[in-house]
Amino acid sequence: MECPRFGVVNADDPSAAYFRDAARVPVFSYGLGGIAGPGGTADLGARAVRADLSGTTFLVTHDGREAEARVEIPGPFWVENSLAACLTVARLLEVDPLSLVPHIKNLKGVKGRMDYVKLGQPFAVVVDYAHTPGAFLKLLPWVRQHTSGKTIVVFGSAGERDGAKRPLQGRAASENCDTVVITDEDPRGEDRMAIIEKIAAGCVNKTRGTDLFLIPNRREAILLALRRAAPGDTVMLLGKGHEGSIIGPDGAAEWDERAEAEAGLRTLGYGR
Repeated sequence: MECPRFGVVNADDPSAAYFRDAARVPVFSYGLGGIAGPGGTADLGARAVRADLSGTTFLVTHDGREAEARVEIPGPFWVENSLAACLTVARLLEVDPLSLVPHIKNLKGVKGRMDYVKLGQPFAVVVDYAHTPGAFLKLLPWVRQHTSGKTIVVFGSAGERDGAKRPLQGRAASENCDTVVITDEDPRGEDRMAIIEKIAAGCVNKTRGTDLFLIPNRREAILLALRRAAPGDTVMLLGKGHEGSIIGPDGAAEWDERAEAEAGLRTLGYGR
């Protein structure tokens, strides 16, 4: 049996028309910009999006019909990812896209990418790979919007890499989080405190020892952030994500950000 040939595009993308016109196969679309169906802007759409830090509930729309979906992965982009997956599989199997909606809740995220750590604590802990000022400016305002309490962020900047981004990281974090904890992130052969100080230079609205902390040891930095978290707060651990090591002057040392977060929570008495 020959596999169907088709394209799938995001109708909300400014380049969607370009990709549709360039394709020599049928093109199907998904998006949040309009209701799917006759006269709509996408073959598969979403509305009534209700997000929280553990996932998103929304209505999937198709051909004038709709079905409720829940994706158990936090992040504003997972609604679109879910629509893209549903539409692609539906076209491959030649089935109704809405018949796949009940399976969306079974989607699993990638380790270290908006990875929600749950050990029964009354605050959110999320591990993510975001490490650029642009990524911070997309992620951190969204986290603050969906946090009832305060937001705490732990991150660093790689050594022997783009040093110009460091104060920009600090500025983005300090403007969008209540507490900033700056720590190691692959310092390599560069002076670890010099890296941290360059990031801290961008935190112009924070006070050291009050809402700005410079802690080179990443394990200690994570534990401090967790200790300061209160019910309803969110702790974001950024930069390492899925990576399995921290690279210092003596080479790579094993590291697992999620495991370290879990260990820190157990130290505080959760997950026992």
